[in-house]
Amino acid sequence: MMNVVVEAAGWTGAAGILLAYVLVSSGTVRGTAVSYQMLNLVAGGLLVANSAYHGALPSTGLNVAWMTIALLALARAGVVSGAEPAEEGGDEGTSSPDGASPESR
Repeated sequence: MMNVVVEAAGWTGAAGILLAYVLVSSGTVRGTAVSYQMLNLVAGGLLVANSAYHGALPSTGLNVAWMTIALLALARAGVVSGAEPAEEGGDEGTSSPDGASPESR
């Protein structure tokens, strides 16, 4: 039973990473979007569980790094680590570094 759960986690994680890549590559979401980073974080975690279970240390390490990058991006966005909360509403990741929205430029 445990093997089925771990395999399902691995395939779900792989699909999540692929979905995130398709969404950002097609321009549907921006790489700075909270939804994109959350998808990478969760999918990476599922792949870590699968890789660690199977003893695939290079894959485990890669996905821990993947999750770390997502966590750092979420912290920069103010979503984790007690940082300032991210602004609510509007399109995620559409403001410029100076905080101006596309309409105000």
